[in-house]
Amino acid sequence: MRKAAAVVAGIITIGSISILGACGSQQSSSVSTASASSTVSSRARKAMTKEEAGQYYEKVITPNNELQDAFNSAYFVGDVATATDTAAELVKSDKQCAKQLLLRTWPAGTEKYVKGVVKSLNEDATIMTTVSDASSMDEISQQMDNFSDSSSAEALRKKLGLKTPPQFSPVSVTGGRCQPIDSDRYRYCDITIKNDTKGQLFLVTSTISIMDGSGASLDETYPQLSSPLQPGQEMNNEFLISPEDVDKATQFKMTSVTWSAGSNDGTHFELPVDSQTIAIQ
Repeated sequence: MRKAAAVVAGIITIGSISILGACGSQQSSSVSTASASSTVSSRARKAMTKEEAGQYYEKVITPNNELQDAFNSAYFVGDVATATDTAAELVKSDKQCAKQLLLRTWPAGTEKYVKGVVKSLNEDATIMTTVSDASSMDEISQQMDNFSDSSSAEALRKKLGLKTPPQFSPVSVTGGRCQPIDSDRYRYCDITIKNDTKGQLFLVTSTISIMDGSGASLDETYPQLSSPLQPGQEMNNEFLISPEDVDKATQFKMTSVTWSAGSNDGTHFELPVDSQTIAIQ
């Protein structure tokens, strides 16, 4: 499921909405023979099995999610031109997706969720129309808290036995380590972060959870990179484990990231990160 960012107290934070976006291959509008029309009509009347419905939903929505990722990738680095162009594409595909979902008869117990997804798609298309006309990050950001929640899509996926697609993130964690304990009993560690976008990320700050063997958080720390993270670049973000946590700490992970788009003074974002857990040797 895709999450869209919303402006909260001057920082763009992750919201609980899903922009379902682009669609799979469209039904041909040139089918004119009686036999072809009969086949399509019969398929539409006959309820799909759970497996068929899941496959059809993924076929329609997956390309849509990929287009949404393209929008997020541009928006999160302050690329207004690409973001607004992609928003215009999303307007068309949101509407087409809604039509495609209504072409089929869905398994019993899923119909109301399909209607909810269709309603969200049409609402998203309206919002993305405004985004496509924006000329600044401020104008785009004003729309990001206007989306409806994603509960219908989540319920439909659950009913169809589908996994939630991974959430787009501008960064990924590619490694990390801790040095041996020094005489002052601080532990010096770093976590390696990669920029997965096509633009620079400024003032990148990680939230690091330091955990014990059960996975319980002992403490959090918030190291910031010393320079902008370039597209495709990996950089180590250094932090310390304090003496009071050294004996109990066995692992750590990044749980969220904040950054500025375009410059140090650009729009500020904050997103959760579902990163790997790194063992402290």
